[in-house]
Order: sequence, then structure tokens, then C-alpha cells
Amino acid sequence: MAWNRNRPVPWKRLFTFELIYAGLFAAFVVLFERDQVTSALSALLVAVVATTVLIAVLWKFGWNPAFLRSRTELAQIRAQRIAQRQAARAKKSGKPAPAAAPERSRPAPTRRTSTGATNRPRRTRDNRKR
Repeated sequence: MAWNRNRPVPWKRLFTFELIYAGLFAAFVVLFERDQVTSALSALLVAVVATTVLIAVLWKFGWNPAFLRSRTELAQIRAQRIAQRQAARAKKSGKPAPAAAPERSRPAPTRRTSTGATNRPRRTRDNRKR
């Protein structure tokens, strides 16, 4: 893909990822390399700036890693994959592809399906029914 200056970079997600990365690395340095904290943290600062710039440039070229996608984007991709898989199965079996079924709501719980205390009475050897 070519550079697209109109493609927005998700700065909030990118900075969140970078801060988590930097925090974990800084904790590791503080725990295990106490004698080299200043040099390691300055190297960490350079690494965070470099990776932020690199990821932003790659994003402008069209790279869209999973860790920077939103939940809605991931749900759409997952739904597309499921639809493609169902269409491939239907094609393989020689049947027409199934139409998209409407989402069903869950039925109301009954006495048999309830997860309450009535379904799991507390019985011991002394008070069980005989």
C-alpha cells in the first residue's frame, strides 16, 4: 500500500500499548538490574519513542496490527470469517449457503435450568432424602 496521510493513527491505543510496554520493562529493570537503572531507563525512553514513530509510519502505510484494532473492528472481522467459513462448508457439501439467521434471545430460566440454590440443595449424609 502507499502512504495515506488521511488515514488516522489511533494515538490513544498506541500510547496505551507503549505505556504498558514501558511500564513492564521499567519494572523488570528496577527489579533485576538495580545498578544500571539510569542507563536502562534512558534506553527505554529512546526505544518507546522509536517504536511509536515506527508504528505510526507503518500505520500510515496501511499496517493494522491486532493490538491496535478496536473491539468493534475485531468483531466485524470475526463475523466475516465465520460467514466465509459457513459459505465454504455449504459449497463443499453442495447445499446453498444458509441465510443469516436472526439473533435469538435466551429463553427465560425455568426451574430445571435455573442456577440458583434450589438446583443445588446442600445435602450431607445425615440430611439426605431416603
